Amino acid sequence: MDHSEQQHLVNAPFYAEQAGEVALFEHAFRQRLPVLIKGPTGCGKTRFVEHMAARLGRPLVTVSCHDDLSAADLVGRHLIGEQGTVWADGPLARAVRSGAICYLDEVVEARKDTTVVLHPLADDRRVLPIERTGEQLVAPPGFMLVVSYNPGYQNLLKSLKPSTRQRFVALSFGYPAPELERPAVREVTRPDTREPRVALLGRPLLKALHKEGGGAWAQAQWRASSSLLADGISMDDLMGKVDAFHASEVMRPFRNFDAWPMSNAPAQAELTIRTSDEVQKMHKDPKALITDLLSALVIEATGPLMFGESAAPAGPVLWLNHDIIARQLNRLHG
Repeated sequence: MDHSEQQHLVNAPFYAEQAGEVALFEHAFRQRLPVLIKGPTGCGKTRFVEHMAARLGRPLVTVSCHDDLSAADLVGRHLIGEQGTVWADGPLARAVRSGAICYLDEVVEARKDTTVVLHPLADDRRVLPIERTGEQLVAPPGFMLVVSYNPGYQNLLKSLKPSTRQRFVALSFGYPAPELERPAVREVTRPDTREPRVALLGRPLLKALHKEGGGAWAQAQWRASSSLLADGISMDDLMGKVDAFHASEVMRPFRNFDAWPMSNAPAQAELTIRTSDEVQKMHKDPKALITDLLSALVIEATGPLMFGESAAPAGPVLWLNHDIIARQLNRLHG
């Protein structure tokens, strides 16, 4: 596994493999074969596809199928614009052009004419004919077609035609065993590492209050924060813990904003939760945290900033950061 594959795996949403489906999906992708996933509601079909797209480093285009979904909704249609009639690709055409994984969720819910459009993409031709423009899009190697359905919904009116079904590599999902489901639930319900607990984000605001000339009022906020800490714990102890969190090798990939949006990595979530718990234990009262004090200050500052900008905008966008918030607080309390 090279470095890029390792990075994709780190950024992949958590998924608990049950029976070799990851290896099978990867093999289908390498062989340019479409995949059909069938299983009951809530068994992890969509989560699996999201995990595999991230694991393979491919963009994901998801379409939730419904009774009114037509072939034109998938492929595209002509629209009337200022310069006349223009063609607008649908999600399937966009996925083919960009070499993405196109996931049609609950495909049996779509109209019958919709699934016929998939046939030339799902066999060895791997092409998408667009009759209205005369184009014939050839799928690049990175494109993959994935469809899913819930067999419990099937009846005589809603089922995949044999001519469609036989084009796909089929995966059958069931509900995971309890020993797999328990850790999976713990992982997916953890706090998002893109939004670490606010207890880890206090230092920038406290520093900005001093930098922006807060004077005695800024010193009072520092003392108020310090008073919330347990005996024998100083603000320097707390800030050192937070600085170590931000400087850790585990969090370094998270600071690469060119790679955003990125999904949680288990190691990042684990470190965030552990550090937050340690910071919480450094307080006298776990229900009276420095984060509560600082969050109230942020709300106090952002309200006037938002209303003020609405009345007299300084530009098309006002990017709020700790310095701007600190400046506003110092004006209010100076």
